Amino acid sequence: MKWVSKRDLLAMAALLLAALLLLFLRPAKEDGARFEVLAGGQVILSGSLKPDREFVLSGYPGVTLSIRDQRIAFTRSDCPDKTCVRTGYISGPGQVSACLPNGLVVRVVGGGGVDMVLKRAVREPHMECGRV
Repeated sequence: MKWVSKRDLLAMAALLLAALLLLFLRPAKEDGARFEVLAGGQVILSGSLKPDREFVLSGYPGVTLSIRDQRIAFTRSDCPDKTCVRTGYISGPGQVSACLPNGLVVRVVGGGGVDMVLKRAVREPHMECGRV
């Protein structure tokens, strides 16, 4: 009694080959999330959240940004209230940290497909209540 026929072996080999092709020929993964630093609404710096590093923004010597474990944060600032430093690390697409006294905004963009789709909101005409 045969357990496996030639036809079964061919089918298994074809499935194995298809699985290997899918494994090695799939699109390359995105490099991950990226960050942007904005000053006055303009992007002054952008980059990947890899590798870990720390830097001072030119023109803002009192502000230090740190990237650790694919997260970014203000780690030092010369602003009076230090809200930006207390915000801590951000990592998810759409997350924002701001240093308002210095006019800086750090936001995480990209990395990991579609998070949300927004469509243009259509306002209904305002109806006044109580009037006939």
